Amino acid sequence: MTSQTIPALPLEDIQLQVEERMENIEPLRTLGNFLEIKVHANGVIEVSGPVQSRLIKSFVIQALKDIPGIHEVEDQIVADPDLELEIAQALAMDDRTRDIPPGGIFVRSHMGVITLYGNLPPGTLLQDILDVVSSVGAVRDVQVRLHS
Repeated sequence: MTSQTIPALPLEDIQLQVEERMENIEPLRTLGNFLEIKVHANGVIEVSGPVQSRLIKSFVIQALKDIPGIHEVEDQIVADPDLELEIAQALAMDDRTRDIPPGGIFVRSHMGVITLYGNLPPGTLLQDILDVVSSVGAVRDVQVRLHS
């Protein structure tokens, strides 16, 4: 018994199918699509960027896996809850911001736009906080609602 290889689809065809699939995912169409997708000739797709929820992330990954000619999806999508956690961990680990007391700053993400709420602890530089938050992948913008 011989195995047959499935002929590779042209890259342009796969790219068109990717675009169509992304347009058909309702939350991406209505909330905004900030995903970056790279299609490689070997049937690998890289997808990165922010989405609002883990469920949307799952829909995107499955939609891409279902495209004929796609062999692998390299997932670098970050859901808002995971991004909030990454930022909190980065603030807790960085020498410049690790002394911020728990509950001093609240982090909220909406499609990669971060809003910081709370009180700026005495002796903490706002620029240090902004530098740490901005260094986390998938952060598109930072809005400050901190009080001194």
